[in-house]
Amino acid sequence: MNSYAYNCKFCSKPGIVKADPLGLEMFTLEKWLPKIACNRCGAFMDLKFKITQELNRMCRVLQTDSKVKRGDEKIKAKLVILTKRYSQVACDYYRLTNVWEEQFAEMIFDHPGELYTILNTYLQQLAREARKATTASV
Repeated sequence: MNSYAYNCKFCSKPGIVKADPLGLEMFTLEKWLPKIACNRCGAFMDLKFKITQELNRMCRVLQTDSKVKRGDEKIKAKLVILTKRYSQVACDYYRLTNVWEEQFAEMIFDHPGELYTILNTYLQQLAREARKATTASV
């Protein structure tokens, strides 16, 4: 086993990956080393992707199913659960206390076509808060 240094694709923190040189014969290090994520970032991206896919399914139901009433409590309850999970995963990643408000779920319920914009805006706000917290503690 050989050790190779890399920088995480997402957080740019250095790390070391161990790999068998025989297994690397068909790969070039220059191509796959920049694509490696650390365990923390990889786990966050995986969970975020899974929850986002569930939210996307719910939004497609809201957009396309004419039988779904806007006041449907089952869908609202599911959106609340999913947004709480999303919020928990994101806040754990950014090392913040859980920042969730019911308006988060209501915005997605009211504007299902803007799901990705809402989620990206939420993550950007959390990243901003995390930067403020780290600069304030230094």
